[in-house]
Amino acid sequence: MPGGIVPPNSSGRAAVNDLEKTREQLIAELNELRREIAGAGLPAGEQCAGENGGEPGAAGDDTPPGYACLRSLFEHGLDAVLFAAPDGTVRAANPAACAMFGMSEKEICRTGLWGLAAPSDPRLVRALEERPGGGSTRYEHRFRRGDGTPFTAEVSFVALQGGNKYFVILRDISVRKRAEESLRESEEKYRSAFENSFDAIFLTDPKHGGLIRAANPAACRMFGYSEEEFCRLGRRGILDRTDPRSRKLLEERARKGWARGEMTHIRKDGTKFPTEVTSAAFKAKEGHDLCITIIRDISERKLDEQTLRRREQHYRSLFENMLNAFAYCKMIFENDQPVDFEYTTANRAFEDLTGLKNVIGKRITDLIPDFMETNPEAFEIYSRVALTGHPERFETYMPALEAWFIFSVYSHEKGCFATIFDNISDRKKAEAALKLSNEELEKRVEERTSELKAKTCSLEELNTALRVLLDRREEDRKNLEEAIAGNLRSLILPYIEKLQRTQLSPEQTVFVSILHSHLLEIASQFARKLSLRNLGLTPTEMQVAALIRDGKDTKCIAEMLHVSAKAVEFHRHNLRRKLNIANKKENLRSHLLAIS
Repeated sequence: MPGGIVPPNSSGRAAVNDLEKTREQLIAELNELRREIAGAGLPAGEQCAGENGGEPGAAGDDTPPGYACLRSLFEHGLDAVLFAAPDGTVRAANPAACAMFGMSEKEICRTGLWGLAAPSDPRLVRALEERPGGGSTRYEHRFRRGDGTPFTAEVSFVALQGGNKYFVILRDISVRKRAEESLRESEEKYRSAFENSFDAIFLTDPKHGGLIRAANPAACRMFGYSEEEFCRLGRRGILDRTDPRSRKLLEERARKGWARGEMTHIRKDGTKFPTEVTSAAFKAKEGHDLCITIIRDISERKLDEQTLRRREQHYRSLFENMLNAFAYCKMIFENDQPVDFEYTTANRAFEDLTGLKNVIGKRITDLIPDFMETNPEAFEIYSRVALTGHPERFETYMPALEAWFIFSVYSHEKGCFATIFDNISDRKKAEAALKLSNEELEKRVEERTSELKAKTCSLEELNTALRVLLDRREEDRKNLEEAIAGNLRSLILPYIEKLQRTQLSPEQTVFVSILHSHLLEIASQFARKLSLRNLGLTPTEMQVAALIRDGKDTKCIAEMLHVSAKAVEFHRHNLRRKLNIANKKENLRSHLLAIS
């Protein structure tokens, strides 16, 4: 390998296990090691410790000059120091190295440099290969402690004269690495918040007139400027200088180091809009002051506040001027049982309807001492609503106020209740009067009903008698018609027929013939009337039917009955319907002749 590096198990001179060496061999190696250390270029003339058990600097000691200084640095240095060979053999380790690795010096020497380094990190071999001859190199490397936990160390290789021995100086930078990683994560987190915030964020320099050093994307969207334009404009370019609140906020920040408030800013298109500003000063790495300023557009919130304010005024006006009384009360408990309640809010109508004045902060027992005795059901409902939250409605009479009230009780907070009520005494009086009137009216209706029932019974009897008389009259009429028709056929027509067979003069024959024809006509008319009446025809319909049967047309029938042609057509239609031939192609005259 280049530079004479011999890793473990290579073809170079292999290190001998210290446990297999004799004491003489170890002493000889130690003397050689001291001579090599003395040749590291330390200042001449230093007195060092000898080998024969003497203390450093003793008289007659033949140790090389500078050894005592080097040994002191080796033993008491804060950094770990390993004395190693190119093949990775560790010849010596100072106490700081033992503390760093959690191993004894013998364990470190037995493990060797390659065993201490993390196998997944190849930088150790690469650093040794790239080191300058007789010089030094520095880099970071991963190592393992005696319990196997990894850590990062900053490594410095110092090659001694000849290049076949090294000082390996290690400094544990795990804490620094964790701090750097934490700082990097923190920077990434805050950078992400800076870039993705919905609020505008500016980094400003207060000593240079509010110079803007950085602006996030939200600021660019909010104001319509690019970050470069912000840097040119500065803080003054986006502030409404007519707003006195901006000066007060800057003064507060200068005094306290931070400030929060509302002010007006200006967009690129010149439109002004309200903002909420939070600004804080901090020290930069370079030592000068910077400020972080967060701006939130509160235009919509201001509109919402105005709307809310208008609604609040509206409902406040409604509350104060409503005709119904309103009260908000807090239930008072003792041993988890409701015993009283206190008024916290009441409107003007409450005093007008109840006559109770200055009720805020007072209990009901202070205002009406016997309330629990006179209105126990009302207090029970109040308690139930305050505990369950279920609304209820009820009416009650309050003797202390001598009035009837209707209550609507509800709750938005456990232990409290609100009630809206109205005085219904007039309504109750009207209901009582109406009830009395209804009772009197019902009594009169019952009396009148009895009278009507009696009259109805009398009328029913009269109707029955009349119906009997009418039925009897109709029957008598039918009997009379039948008797007339029968008498004509049996008593008169036979004699007329006999008279026709006698010798009569021509004139008499004509008269008898006419008389016979008319008598037959009279007899047949009675028969037709009886049959047509059975069909439910009216007298006019029977007249029209007789004329149709005799062959008269509509115009002739209208002239004879002195009616219009449309009226005759109407009767013809009714005749066809009543004779069940309305939708049949049957001649009406033929049908009438057939049923005659």
